[in-house]
Amino acid sequence: SLVNAASKTKVEIISWQTFGDGGFLDRQKEACEAANPDIEISYITVPSSEYYTKLLTMIASGSAPDMAMLGMDWLAPYAAKGALLPLDNYIEKGFPLDDMYDSVEECLKYKGKYYALPRDTTSNVLYYNKKLFQEAGLSFPTENWTWDDFLQAAKTLTKTDKSGRTIQWGFFFDIYPDGWYHWLLSNGTSFINQDFTQSTMNTPKVIETLQFLADLKLKHKVAPDAGQAKELGGSEGVFKSQRAAMYIGGVSRSYRFAEVPELEWDIAPIPYRTAKVSRVWSNLWVVPKGTKKMNAVWKVLSFYSGPQGQKIAAECRYGIPAFKSIAESPAFLTPLPEHKVYFLEAFKNGKPYPVFPQGQEYRTIMDRELDLVWAGERSVEEAARRIDEQAAKLLKK
Repeated sequence: SLVNAASKTKVEIISWQTFGDGGFLDRQKEACEAANPDIEISYITVPSSEYYTKLLTMIASGSAPDMAMLGMDWLAPYAAKGALLPLDNYIEKGFPLDDMYDSVEECLKYKGKYYALPRDTTSNVLYYNKKLFQEAGLSFPTENWTWDDFLQAAKTLTKTDKSGRTIQWGFFFDIYPDGWYHWLLSNGTSFINQDFTQSTMNTPKVIETLQFLADLKLKHKVAPDAGQAKELGGSEGVFKSQRAAMYIGGVSRSYRFAEVPELEWDIAPIPYRTAKVSRVWSNLWVVPKGTKKMNAVWKVLSFYSGPQGQKIAAECRYGIPAFKSIAESPAFLTPLPEHKVYFLEAFKNGKPYPVFPQGQEYRTIMDRELDLVWAGERSVEEAARRIDEQAAKLLKK
């Protein structure tokens, strides 16, 4: 290269993903270094199981890398601890936020300040197996599908053998909070109030929603219970093997479903009760506090998260590009599924998954109580009451 290696600014990036295989991270680095010959990028990989603890320790001890990948559910806990650099001053100098969906832009903030830029983003949609719908004599889901329409279809699509064992499920859902949060939104509610000071599980609409979900497993038996779900190989396996006719998830599933030639599938908006709303999720790039090379880091960050980097993300099948101009172009909209545009429609009235400093501890409480609900060992009302009770102490902190 024309620039002497010794005079290059080294920018170190940490993530939970591997590099050196010619994939997403390698392509970002190559394109960014070509555009910025005075910068040299290096990567560190830490396994996801220990990633967040390790990164926080590195930041606290002043040995943090210059840039880090972050799931959006960790943005508030990190920002609240003062572990991240606010980016407002840099963004103001001309980062194209106006080309972003509002619901995606919201994912980048904590208490009104920008602490992140997107790696990529996704909304949730309803995946359905076209062949199983046709065999059952059902018309495909539409954007006006209600919970009742969904339930009727799920019942029709569930099949048992002579011994009464279920051989085909109407629906499958993941029991971690992000696997069902969109149902709360579609009923015009959430598990926490708007300023994140109070858990709202023990409220009529949340209870109605959780009861609807528990009934899918326990009463109508159109979705597998926890034990059965494990046997079936989780959500991806059960939809790929055509053992479940419907599933709700983000865009990454579509790339994996597209790898199965015999699978005939498409997507539709999430069924609604009172509100046509999807949840929006972003994976993020952030700058740990303490970097001494902010000018170089900003060049890398604004490249990875900017139009060129987002185009690479689209080509590598990484989520959905954060910019409308790229998401609404063939870079994202081709190939499958046929109605891929529903992912983008979902951003227009989407809401970010709730993130707040105590979010991880809150999730632990929620999982512990709701696991008993999904197993049929605790009533929805009792679990909701207990979650709110435990959360009250947590959210006071």
